[in-house]
Amino acid sequence: MTEQLCAAFPDKSPYAAQFPDVTPHLTLDARSDTVSVASTRRLLGDLVPVTCRVERLDLAWYEPGNCHLVTSWRLG
Repeated sequence: MTEQLCAAFPDKSPYAAQFPDVTPHLTLDARSDTVSVASTRRLLGDLVPVTCRVERLDLAWYEPGNCHLVTSWRLG
């Protein structure tokens, strides 16, 4: 899906083309004394990698104190 989006919008590279390979991933929004990569791996256990059906694509804005959903597209 990422490749198709890049082909459709060549001037809008994911992550401003900072990363050569874009793969689906889990983002830790904030680390703390109780939330870390290791604790997240322990909690998820055998749940990842996951196979799922994608029904919509969300565009989110991430900024300290101002994270929000910009828009959402329902997929066919």
